[in-house]
Amino acid sequence: MRAAGPPEWLRYIQGMASERMDLCRRALSEARERGMSRVQLSVEGVRLQAVLGEPPEEESPADLAPVEPKRAQATSPVVGWFRPLDPPIAPGAKVAKGDLLGHVFALEFLNDVAAPMAGVVDEVLAAADDAVDFGRPLFSIVEEAAG
Repeated sequence: MRAAGPPEWLRYIQGMASERMDLCRRALSEARERGMSRVQLSVEGVRLQAVLGEPPEEESPADLAPVEPKRAQATSPVVGWFRPLDPPIAPGAKVAKGDLLGHVFALEFLNDVAAPMAGVVDEVLAAADDAVDFGRPLFSIVEEAAG
């Protein structure tokens, strides 16, 4: 039994399309080298118009700006008093999105403070029993470095 593949007529058409693309690429490359800004090609009834710009310069590693890691802050969900966990979360602790970091005590309830993203705790911005306003940053979290 023969392996199933495209019929011969389809392989012929694909080969022709590939040859046309190669011809177009060579023509555009030649036009760019000669300093042309506009090109019109017609290959076997297929028309192509192109506006040529400068080829992109390759970026060297020295030209690339360092990528800053993502940062997020876990904030107070209510006005109240900050209560750390026991044992408390410390800088350098790895956390997953949604992990419990502490509580804010308000109206006889403990309100959870959760990690807004996965990463590493960079700073703890509140001490035990600090009075906190709604939205006050309590923890700073930075994306864990790849590698």
